[in-house]
Amino acid sequence: MMRTNVNGAAVLEWFVAPLTSEELLADYFGQKFFVSTGASDRFQSTLTLEDLDEVLGTYGLRHPEIQAVRSDEDIPVESYTVKNRLVDPMRIARLFRDGATLIFTALQDRHEPVRQLCTRFALEANGRTQANIYLTPPNSQGFKPHWDSHDVFILQISGTKKWQMFANGVEQPMPPDKFDPKVHEPGEVVEELVLEGGDMLYIPRGITHAAVSTDQTSLHITLGLIAYTWADLLTDSVLELAERDAELRKNLPFGFARAGSSGYEELRQRWESVVQDVTSRLDPEAVVQARVDQFNAAHRPRVKDQLRQVLGAGSLERDHVLRWRPILPGRIEPRGDRVALICGGRDIEFPTSATATINALIEGGDVRAGEIDDALDWETRKIVLSTLKKEGMIFNLESPT
Repeated sequence: MMRTNVNGAAVLEWFVAPLTSEELLADYFGQKFFVSTGASDRFQSTLTLEDLDEVLGTYGLRHPEIQAVRSDEDIPVESYTVKNRLVDPMRIARLFRDGATLIFTALQDRHEPVRQLCTRFALEANGRTQANIYLTPPNSQGFKPHWDSHDVFILQISGTKKWQMFANGVEQPMPPDKFDPKVHEPGEVVEELVLEGGDMLYIPRGITHAAVSTDQTSLHITLGLIAYTWADLLTDSVLELAERDAELRKNLPFGFARAGSSGYEELRQRWESVVQDVTSRLDPEAVVQARVDQFNAAHRPRVKDQLRQVLGAGSLERDHVLRWRPILPGRIEPRGDRVALICGGRDIEFPTSATATINALIEGGDVRAGEIDDALDWETRKIVLSTLKKEGMIFNLESPT
């Protein structure tokens, strides 16, 4: 069973209020766009213009970590970078002054509040996320009308931006599908709306849209949710079965595409029976669990005290208050007379008797070491807790000296 402490209220609920997340998923998700209005400072605890100024001026980012774009012209990367594509803050600021939109890509790798937002939402959705930050000067546009192959949640932080929805689009495009202006026509504008600070706009993949800032500088986060489709699950399940069954790894008959050949006839005769056999032996639950484990392993905690926690692990006392690392997913898997804690890409075995101890911590909240409701004596429990501390999964609320 997966037990995950995401350290806060449900992210989707926060995005779509006053609508409930259940209503959003039933009536809008993957179907049509939706706007939620909120207090003007709703998203400012996640990111501000001052944060971007610090990132731009002091982090030494390179293209494409920061990009400058305009809908009416291509901006050469060389115009705002120096050696090894290091972004020059002064040059790119001049482009911004002259109407370019600045895009900070994958800022979750550089900014802790954005990382926590992405991680919490990813764990909630069981899907990969990406965060791009758009800073647009007044009366400017970064991109012409287009659709995306992933769902997006637009979090307007400050300023205002006018969005347009167009009649034409693509139904449920899949990566690596991309909008091609030579092929895809946006069609007529069917809806116009203006986002203000604190508003959220959800746009499903395949809906054609465009945005332009008003007379104010606009700052927003585009949080993308990468699709994992039924087709993906079916494909992964067949591949998982092929790892277990050598018959599926055999070549197709020689000449299988030539009508009249023995290989062609064999393919036609065997296809239906192969499909029926495969369908009966697929194990989607195992595939989903493996994907979730792999996905969760990528979400490592950012910690500032692990060396001190390791040094203090051996001096754990009964009155120490412990807590599971925030936004660190973990699960327990029975293995005979032992259990495995699968967490952060690691697989650590414990005696089955440690299950209650570990679950008490995974479930969240503050836990006093000497008051855990399990069947372990103190010395045995101390070994379990010390191991979890050394592995970075739990920590003392007061770091040991």
